[in-house]
Amino acid sequence: MSHLLFLRFTLNSRINCFYVNWLMALRALSILAFMALPLRSFSHAFDERYDLPIPLSFFIYGAMLIVASTYLVSLLFIKKDETPRKLMQTSTKENPFLFRVLPKLEVFAQITATFCLFFLIYLAFWGPKNPLMNLSSHFIWINWWIGMPLLFAIFGSSMHILDPFDAVIGCFKRISIRYPLYSTSKSMNYLGRWPATLGLLCWGWIEVVYSNASVPFYLGVLIVFWLVSGIIGSLMIGHAQWNENWNFFRIYFSYFGTLSPFYRRSDSVHLGRPFIQLVQQANACRGNVAFVIAMLSVVLFDGLHSSQVWLAFERLWGPYFDSNGYTLGFMGVVLVWGGFYIVFLAACFLVPQPVNANARDKFSFTVYISEKFAPTLIPIALAYHLAHNFSSLIIQGQSAFILLSDPLDQGLDLFGTANFYPNISIVNAETVWYVALSSIVIGHVISILLAHLVALREFKSSVEASKACLPLTILMILFTAVSLIILAEPLAV
Repeated sequence: MSHLLFLRFTLNSRINCFYVNWLMALRALSILAFMALPLRSFSHAFDERYDLPIPLSFFIYGAMLIVASTYLVSLLFIKKDETPRKLMQTSTKENPFLFRVLPKLEVFAQITATFCLFFLIYLAFWGPKNPLMNLSSHFIWINWWIGMPLLFAIFGSSMHILDPFDAVIGCFKRISIRYPLYSTSKSMNYLGRWPATLGLLCWGWIEVVYSNASVPFYLGVLIVFWLVSGIIGSLMIGHAQWNENWNFFRIYFSYFGTLSPFYRRSDSVHLGRPFIQLVQQANACRGNVAFVIAMLSVVLFDGLHSSQVWLAFERLWGPYFDSNGYTLGFMGVVLVWGGFYIVFLAACFLVPQPVNANARDKFSFTVYISEKFAPTLIPIALAYHLAHNFSSLIIQGQSAFILLSDPLDQGLDLFGTANFYPNISIVNAETVWYVALSSIVIGHVISILLAHLVALREFKSSVEASKACLPLTILMILFTAVSLIILAEPLAV
């Protein structure tokens, strides 16, 4: 059976179970995605340039067509009935029980993670000065910052037991409860997640612009500064408030954890449906939309920073700022974030307001609907993260085996891997391009389907939900084009 006949059979099938329909739609769209891909191409993470077998515009138009067709597929398969509503309101208690996290196991994991944290701090200050030979630099920027979001997306919020900062700061819970400065906590509640948004943008600036970001000593200073900030913040506003609104690392990883099919409730882990946690009812939080947009912006700015557009921006505005480009770089991060933030709010503003809406005016309705639709962008953030960093994690991540055997650079071979040579041929440019292109397309497809689920929950009829998703669908199509252009521009000939 040809791909087109299989696609037609899939789209014409009527299956009563909503979730099976959703999987069948994704399968059909995946076939379209692979049919649109070329036989050979290039990768964003490789330094060489590659000739595209077909014009770049063909890739972009094909990806945009797939994302646009997802909107039409959602109209056919996702209807206004009780199934989507029950699907989004399912409690973790109703999901199959997998196993219980033993308190002793959790304590052991926290102690181990805390030991590793202080060992990395020791290596940062007293280990090898060369960032390429220092385990702390390599682990933080490659294994942790790139790998941890993927682990959260697979295993869910259970990965928080490996958070050493939470383990150390958690020792001050009793002190924070008895701390008398409750007025500060109330005033800080008004800020919501705006502090975390600023923190994530600053971290993105450090990663991309700051020239000493990989120097072990400066990384050690950043680790100690964050640890002390967490302790002081927990004392002033409470440990839970710190993790909810200020600890941008925990919020960042937690959002990726909601993509996982694994749910953790108290000390038990349950198996559920992937991505559904994103669209389940959640309390609105001030600044949450800005934080979600920042999750996309920091990755896009990383790709934009090496493009011709950024070089032209530097030539135009560089003479008016500092010579090292720090100020201009921070302006770039903020401009990318601000641009996406305004565009997303504009798309939400174009969502038709129902007559019986709870919001009093259009502005209030825009704020309300943006808070509901913002979490559906998380699959796109993960897609950008994977597309941009896949080759770095697979190739450069292998160096951790060498550094673990000789962390102090003294000729040791603790685990027998000191002479291990990274296999740079484990992936090639063609593989990385397929992964990048597929992840971007699939990420946008999932986001559109989730947005349609949210619209069905917020609007009374399928027609209203379809109209509500149209501005966001157009935005997703534009996001797809922009992300592919940024991904391909540095290497496309």
